[in-house]
Amino acid sequence: MSRTYEMMYLLDNDAVRAGWNEAKAGVATLLEKHGGKVLAARRFDERKLAYTIKRRRRGTFLLVHAEMPPEGVTPLRRELDLADHVLRYLILSVDQVPAEELELTKAEAEADFVVPPPPAEDAEDVPEQASGDDASSSSEGSGEGDKAKDAAKPEDGDKAKDAEKTKDVEAKKAEAKKAEGEKVEQAEQAEKPAEEEKKKTDEETAVAEGAAKEEN
Repeated sequence: MSRTYEMMYLLDNDAVRAGWNEAKAGVATLLEKHGGKVLAARRFDERKLAYTIKRRRRGTFLLVHAEMPPEGVTPLRRELDLADHVLRYLILSVDQVPAEELELTKAEAEADFVVPPPPAEDAEDVPEQASGDDASSSSEGSGEGDKAKDAAKPEDGDKAKDAEKTKDVEAKKAEAKKAEGEKVEQAEQAEKPAEEEKKKTDEETAVAEGAAKEEN
């Protein structure tokens, strides 16, 4: 019984330059040889490799969905390992072919479909520019950001006001404490003369009493 597989092939760009349809046909031939049937196949991307593979620094990815008996996978892997035009591959079992892949495969089969020629081996990947819609979205996003900032301003203002109030309260508490301390100090200073006067009076009274005793 056949299963559905998703297969990603990294193809040598020399094979792609020789002909994209021929490169795809070569992969399909290997699948059919081992009982497989291609359901969808399309160019996925062309990229610079993270490291050199078979002396290649760039390669083109081919994404394939196929039906195949499980026993045919192992011999297919052996052939792929020996194939010069296949730099790497990955085979995974899946439940079904995504509808999008069928549509993209159909679009690639159209006569007006053109595969961009692979760049030189030492070419660097160029990041894609944001489209007009993306730029518009970015601009709208910026507007939303401004709105968010504006919406946050009242809250931030309230927080600032609360902080200012707290600061004023703490300052008033400090002033009250300082004033209380000054009052205590003033009271202590006022009590000192009274204590000294009382002490002086007590001493005079004691002297008078002593003198009276001596007279008696």
